[in-house]
Amino acid sequence: MKRAVYVIGVWIGIVCGTSQANAQDTLELAPVAVHVAANKLTASSRAAAQRVQDGPVSLTVTCTANGGADCSNLQAWLVVDSLAPRNPLTAVSRAADRVRWVFAGKNVASNQTTPLRISGDTSAGIAVANLTREASSDDEPVDKAKLATLLAHDCSAQRPRVPRDLGIAEPDRASDAPSKRAYGRILVSPIGAILSQPPQHFNDQMDLQVLVLMDAHLDPVFSVVRSSPIRAVGQLNIAGQDATISSDQISKLHGKVPVQPCITAPRYAFDFASGKGTVDLQVQLSDGTVAKTGSFEIAVNPTYTGALSMGVLRTTLAAPTFGLTWNGTDSVIVEKKGGPRTLYAVLYTPFVWGPRDFTVRDFSLNPTIGLILNDIGKNAVVGGTVDWGGAVYLTGGVHGAEVTELDPASKLTLESKFDKASTEIPTRSHLRAGGFFAISVDLRAAAALLKAALGSATPGT
Repeated sequence: MKRAVYVIGVWIGIVCGTSQANAQDTLELAPVAVHVAANKLTASSRAAAQRVQDGPVSLTVTCTANGGADCSNLQAWLVVDSLAPRNPLTAVSRAADRVRWVFAGKNVASNQTTPLRISGDTSAGIAVANLTREASSDDEPVDKAKLATLLAHDCSAQRPRVPRDLGIAEPDRASDAPSKRAYGRILVSPIGAILSQPPQHFNDQMDLQVLVLMDAHLDPVFSVVRSSPIRAVGQLNIAGQDATISSDQISKLHGKVPVQPCITAPRYAFDFASGKGTVDLQVQLSDGTVAKTGSFEIAVNPTYTGALSMGVLRTTLAAPTFGLTWNGTDSVIVEKKGGPRTLYAVLYTPFVWGPRDFTVRDFSLNPTIGLILNDIGKNAVVGGTVDWGGAVYLTGGVHGAEVTELDPASKLTLESKFDKASTEIPTRSHLRAGGFFAISVDLRAAAALLKAALGSATPGT
């Protein structure tokens, strides 16, 4: 089946001023090339960050390809609320090779990045611009009194239907998220009440997307920040102010607030250390001070770049010793110890595929090196390890060691006649290799097992 590859040229025009758009108001940006292959959009460059004002914004997409292309199915939309269903922009003109949309910059949030996406189907498509609206004179200032009123707005009726656990998301190539890392997602109120289950398997390699269900008037001045202090439960502490507004006081304001639209606005918090993460919710007031409206806590799992383990190793590499025996007529050389051995080893396994969160139970294959505790100076192992969630490590590979053998210069072999003492049998140390298999556990678990075993032992047992 012949695969068509389309090249889509995207021009985004920013129109400043009033809602009456004209050619003089439109600023055409450099085109962005987008390739379409097997019904999939891929951008040849990352979506640019753009600032807009309240006026109209124009997006024009032109499709070109060998034999022509078809833009008829293309949709464009603003991701203002990541939990809301797609709300496509209305096209002002559409043809087989060109489509144009115009939307109000007022619809772009002023304190967050709003991706502008396009797609030819029901998929998430790609972001062609990441927009941020400049604060407008129409944005009402928020003082302490107005803040209390906005916080009292009951948004429960407009709470989106979301899963209990919003899970972990991966940013796409167009980078909707400010960083390129995976991020956990959580839905909260502006005073820190958690409205969805905290994401499972959230760890210190991830960022956190905080979806705040709040009055739309808070959006331009609302932000979140990762912090270590823990807020007293049931209180709303206003930074820089002496007054404290309790939850009971806020609840008394219900019924006095005019009905206003609520939104679910995404914010991001970064650089969590493992353990307990705290996120503060805050508003910038009209006097320039910052008011803390609430906070919440989330468990942050540690991640590891490798593992030290200790366990039992079975090797095919023999370490013989030699002695004498009487065969009925002469004293001859014999091998006293040989064959496979069981040893104790400490192994290091680097996680070459990236840091791991052991709360995620998955199989992983990585290289391993190690030492033999029975004789550290003369033994080493190298191989590969497979484990399941860091619980038990199964390792196989090559065991190299200095072993004793009869000195070839003596011309002696096993069963050779030897009339001197066994301590005078001529031997030498030589490097040999053999295969091995080991089973081991994390050093912390090994230490706990040893402590339990030694602690349970009693003298005389």
